[in-house]
This record gives sequence, structure tokens and C-alpha cells, in this order.
Amino acid sequence: MTASKKEADARLLGKIMVARFLEEPLWRVRAFVRGTEALPGFRGAEGLIQGGMVRDARVADDAKEAPGVLGEVAKSVSRHGFLYHDAAYAREYLFDDTELARFVRASGEPALAGMASRLRLVNTRNRLTYALVHAVLEVQAEYLESANPLALRPLSQSEVSAMLCRDGSFPLAVDEGRVSRLVRNLSIRLPGGEDISLQTLFPSARQHHCQFVTHVIKEERRGIIKGSLAKPLTDDEIAQAVERDFGVHLSRRTVAYIRQDLGIPDHRARRTLGDYHAVTSRFSAMLPLSPEAVRAWAPRSPGVYEIRTGGFVPETVYVGSARNLRKRLADHLRGSGDNVLLRRVVAEGAGFRYRRVADEWRIVEREVYRAFCETYGTPPLCNRVSP
Repeated sequence: MTASKKEADARLLGKIMVARFLEEPLWRVRAFVRGTEALPGFRGAEGLIQGGMVRDARVADDAKEAPGVLGEVAKSVSRHGFLYHDAAYAREYLFDDTELARFVRASGEPALAGMASRLRLVNTRNRLTYALVHAVLEVQAEYLESANPLALRPLSQSEVSAMLCRDGSFPLAVDEGRVSRLVRNLSIRLPGGEDISLQTLFPSARQHHCQFVTHVIKEERRGIIKGSLAKPLTDDEIAQAVERDFGVHLSRRTVAYIRQDLGIPDHRARRTLGDYHAVTSRFSAMLPLSPEAVRAWAPRSPGVYEIRTGGFVPETVYVGSARNLRKRLADHLRGSGDNVLLRRVVAEGAGFRYRRVADEWRIVEREVYRAFCETYGTPPLCNRVSP
């Protein structure tokens, strides 16, 4: 094998290792950093390795850690800053490759053989994480200030990749693939205490438009209840309202597609409202969503279920179905899945009720979901897509 071939293979292997490390969950990153610093002989190399934090990164003093949460957005006097939940997520090592290689050879410690590679992996991930988070916080500053989903700006991962590439202070090559791998497993905590997936801050233009249409239809329901609106809006009228209120032009056909994606009926169906209470009359009594209640009351059979908030005025936030209701509800309690908002509701204390459905439970789920949309003019808060 020629020297150039070996060098090309080494570069390819390095890219694969970086790609895999970017996808690692935070608990593995923390363990990797601590494991690296616990290597035999690592302390002996302290004169060669300067360990510190990426740029001006800071760690929260009394953060309440949660799985997958990188840190929290903190409001300073002039701007939003970011506080990490663990120093390992912002660790950075400065070292000279030649000097470190000489030390490793002289030490005779086999465990130190790949130390330089480990340090580079940590540096790459943490520097990219720092640059990515701060770039996104800058773009979505208005949303962070208001916590209003309508304030989110459409943002693609390729746009952020281009922003970082233009940033002369960021030395690493950043492509959309690296951004995607890093973002998919990260969450952050907003100033109000809500944990959200970092992907939430990357809404597509279509998702942005969905927020506008949802808002208009919610206002429609309020108008009908108050008597200021005689009947539901047509798709043309919804498009006009979006342009008037948000300055965004949507065609009638686009509004119709968005409605269908959200499971919201057309104006004729909304005029004859479905009764969600009637559709759910055969559901069980409300039960606490706790391990004890799930084991005692949730059946192992198929069915449809509803999750409600546990506040003084409970609110239905999720409608779902499963082949095994007990298993699915237990999954929610464990925080399985990437529905961050639903995980937060469950963690804060929620309730559930269910209905056994021997066959075609998914069809019944769609009927319940549709009735909710028809009754309240909007999908349940934590249902991200129409079943």
C-alpha cells in the first residue's frame, strides 16, 4: 500500500470516527471525557495538555440535569447566554501532536496509544456544539425572548452549516451531515424551564406556516364562541388572515394541505362541530400516569388512550393508540421517544384514560383525534402529526 493510500484511508477513518462520536448521547460523551482523563499516565502529560473550556463556555451552578439536555438558555442583561449542565460537554484540550506522541512512546503505556485521537474527538464535538448552539440562539432570539412558537424563524441545518463555514473564528469544516448528527440527540432548557429538542429551533418553512394556520383557526374558534364570527373561515379566508397578521402569502391550496397534515377539517365540517366528549364516553375513568397505576389498571390489550395534564384544570394533550396499552404507557413513563414536550408533561405529573379496542384501534384513534380537532379547532398540544 502506498503512503498516499494509507494517508487517505486514515483520513476516511477519522471522518467516520467523528461522525459516530457526534451521534453519541450526552451520557456517553461525559463518560468518554472522564474516561480519557482517567487514563494511566494522563496526569503525567498535564504539562503537554492544557485542559480547559471552549472559548467562554460556562457551566450552570445548580442545574437540574435531565437526560439529553445539554444546558440551559440564560437571560443576561443584553443577550441570551448558554450554561452547560456538565463541564464535559464544553471540554477542550490544547496540545502539540509531536510532543504528545513522543511522551506516549516514552511512557510505555498501551492505554495511551490513542490518546491524541480521543482528545481530537472531544475537541471537534465540543467546538462544533458551542458554535452551533450560539448561532441558533442568535437566529431564534425573538422566540427565546417570548417563548411564542409564532416567533420562530424558518431555519435549515444547511443554513447553519453555511453560517459556521463563513465564521472565520471557527476552524473546523462543517457540513450539513455533521450538524444533523449532532442536533438529533440534543435538547436544551429554555429560560422558562421547558426542555425542547434542539431540532425544534430548526423549523422548516412548512412547519412555520403550520403555526400560522393553527393560530388563525384557534382565533376562529374564539371568535365563534364570542359571537364576533358567524361561521368558520374558508381556506381562502385563512390565507388572507395569515397574510394580514404575519405578512406571509399562502395559496388556498397550501392552506388545504396544511389543514390535512394537522388533521383539521374544512370549514363545512368545522361548522358542524363533532363532540369530543361523546366520542370518548366509553373511555375508562381518569387514572394517574404512574408506574403503580399503569401496572394495576392498564390492560395489555390493544386500544386507544388519552393523556392529560395534572394541573387544577386538566387538559388533554395527547391522543394515541397501541397494540399493548400497558407497554405503551410504561414507555411514556420511561421517557421513550423524541417527543420532548410530551416527556415534560409526563414528568411533571399527568393522568390517562383508555378504551379497549379489539380490532382496528388505529382507525378509532383517528376518529378520536378528528373529533378533538373538530371540537376544539386544533390538534392536542403534544400530537405532532395526524394519526
